[in-house]
Amino acid sequence: HTQTHTDRSRQPHTYPLMAATECAQHSASISEKAECPTSSPGSSTAETEEQSTVLRTKEKKTDRKKAQEETEHADRGHDDDADEDEDGEGVRSGKKLRFAMVCASNMNRSMQAHHVLKQNGFLVESYGTSSTVKLPGKAIDKPNIYRFGKRYSKIKQDLKAKDANLYRKNGVLQILSRNEKIKEAPERWQDELGKQFDVVIAFEDRVYDSILEDLQSREPSSYAAVHIINLPVRDTHAEATVGGSDCLDFCNAIVNAGESWEEEIDTIVDDFYQRTGRRMLHTTLFY
Repeated sequence: HTQTHTDRSRQPHTYPLMAATECAQHSASISEKAECPTSSPGSSTAETEEQSTVLRTKEKKTDRKKAQEETEHADRGHDDDADEDEDGEGVRSGKKLRFAMVCASNMNRSMQAHHVLKQNGFLVESYGTSSTVKLPGKAIDKPNIYRFGKRYSKIKQDLKAKDANLYRKNGVLQILSRNEKIKEAPERWQDELGKQFDVVIAFEDRVYDSILEDLQSREPSSYAAVHIINLPVRDTHAEATVGGSDCLDFCNAIVNAGESWEEEIDTIVDDFYQRTGRRMLHTTLFY
């Protein structure tokens, strides 16, 4: 694996006109009616009706052709709009950038960032790096421990049965209610080997280190670059809310840089620090 490390203070449209020959024929037919002596009223009426029918038929054909060209023009415009959308937010080489949010248990910080980015149209997944999922218990040294893959809804049911008032008061039940609306269960980073991301954001140092260690231990595959960012956020509900907003700010900066975002990543990190005061770490690895 190759690794770099950066610490930045920790056709115009024309409508078909009636052909000149048709105009000439139409004028000639009117002149002939004026100059020709009428043999009988009935004969004159029949000729007039026949000429009118021919004229109406030609007009209908012209209208149909005009409508068809207008439809084709509109379709081309729609296709152009679609192309513009494909070159819009989160795009690199015609594809949206893929983001991963990672914390320890895939419960609070990574899920808040997942929630915010998903609401704003990003392609985003979230994970945890610990061996188990840990949530606060009745005592600091007695956390509630669950396996990765256990549904958020099941965890919530279990905590309600244990002490609904406590876990509602400390905000854990509200966090689980939010999480189950985003995805089914917490996922572990080290177990996800099939997906590749453009940007991975960790929310604490040891999580950042675990991601680097895991990626460096994998066999080379696509050699696609992945940018790992450390954005430290304390593991509280309030801090996770602020951290999610800051994470969105940073990811928007990456997207707004367009095709050159990878060349500008260090500058983006610096600018983010100037705006928020949050020091970040950045490492580039390859899958």
